[in-house]
Parts: sequence; structure tokens; C-alpha cells
Amino acid sequence: LAVRPLAAGPEFPIALLTSRTRALARADEMMRDQIRAACSAVLGGDKAKA
Repeated sequence: LAVRPLAAGPEFPIALLTSRTRALARADEMMRDQIRAACSAVLGGDKAKA
């Protein structure tokens, strides 16, 4: 599977690239929230929710 990262070509439309970047950013944000929740649960239970 040959994928040239950040290459805007005929097989890689810019619209698809931006929507994919947005989806990745959203997933990254959700993962960060889960990690933060897990860390606060480990560190101090529900009191450490920040």
C-alpha cells in the first residue's frame, strides 16, 4: 500500500485529506480525554478530574 503522506494528487484529493485530518484530530482528542480520565482515576479517583 503506497501512500505518499500529505501529497495532494489525483488519487489524494485535498478535500479527502482535510476531512481525514479532521477525523484524525477528533480521534486524537478523544484518545487524549480517555488517557486523562484514566490518569486521574489512577492518581486520585474522581477528585482529580481536571
